[in-house]
Amino acid sequence: MRLNDIIKISFANIWRTKNRSILTIMSICIGVSSVLLISSLGDSGSKLISAEIDKAGITGVTIYTKDTKAVLDSEYIDAIYKYVPYVSEAQPIIIESGNYHIKNKKGNAVIWGIGSNISGVMTLNLLHGRLPNSSDISQRNKVVVVDSEFAKDMYGRTNIIGKKMKLTVSNHTETFEIIGVIASQKDGLNHLLGGVIPQFIYIPYKTLGAMRGSDSITQIAIKCVDTEKNDKAGEMAVAALARVSGLKDVFDYENINTHISQFKNIASIITLLISAIAAISLFVAGLGIMNTMLAAIGERKEEIGIMMAIGAKRRDIALCFITESFLISTFGGISGTIIGTFLSYFITQTLNMPTVINLNKLIFAVSLAIVCGVTFSFIPAQRASRMDPVEILHK
Repeated sequence: MRLNDIIKISFANIWRTKNRSILTIMSICIGVSSVLLISSLGDSGSKLISAEIDKAGITGVTIYTKDTKAVLDSEYIDAIYKYVPYVSEAQPIIIESGNYHIKNKKGNAVIWGIGSNISGVMTLNLLHGRLPNSSDISQRNKVVVVDSEFAKDMYGRTNIIGKKMKLTVSNHTETFEIIGVIASQKDGLNHLLGGVIPQFIYIPYKTLGAMRGSDSITQIAIKCVDTEKNDKAGEMAVAALARVSGLKDVFDYENINTHISQFKNIASIITLLISAIAAISLFVAGLGIMNTMLAAIGERKEEIGIMMAIGAKRRDIALCFITESFLISTFGGISGTIIGTFLSYFITQTLNMPTVINLNKLIFAVSLAIVCGVTFSFIPAQRASRMDPVEILHK
């Protein structure tokens, strides 16, 4: 038999049992759309969280002390510039918990003491005003930078330059002037985590040091010219500080980019595992195809006998069943792709998430559906091809 004859017969058989075929196609469609939907939502969620983490601030390397009795001095930054060639920027940072009071509202906050070139090591997108400069640092000026979400919550707008607010650290309260508003760094991440992230507020690090009663800094943030050199730069910075201070096994470093990469890998693995669980539905659909084909053998005995009697080979009979399964799987895979893509777009847009449709995963889901359908049709196809035409027609 010619291939086009086999395809015509397969289409005719599908149409003849259209109710059963539609149900089988729907099972394949549901399996493919489930895989695509879960995979897409996982990729979209991973991309959203990664973007929010990137917005949250520090990347690169941070230097800190392992011994609580040891202190970091801002003068150590000169040693890092001198002995670590990979460093493009190094800035002192102090992090303290505290409270804010603005208008009639109060709340908890994480207060960052920052240097004059903090934007070189942290992602701070300035919307209004300015960041603390070297004069603010040296004179311990009481100036503060807040984010746009905080500004909207307090005044209903983002530009609140010149407004006053009170900050309390270690039972010491001072009045600050708002000199800058940056783009919100944690609005999306805070929403995802149920609002557990406190407010971030930025002031000159020497001003924060005076409030907490200590000029020591909690960490030094380093930005490297090449992220591949982060670990090497961290090791060299630790060695440089040990040499300058005379203290051994006191300083250590942390590669923030490594933690971000690990998180992204974990998110990808979780998405893959959930997608694999959803893919089980494709195997169930494949069993449905096998059941449909086995039932068709009993219904088409006379047709099979006549085809063999007029010269059809066993291979032709088997190909008819395999082609029918291929067409059903293909229809189910394509319709599942369309529905899964639409649902992914609709849900991600409704949740204000980025829509991520991975073409490779899309092709894989459709291919897996076709492979499952064709594979599970082998047994019915073989059984149909081995039937005895004389016995069939005699009955």
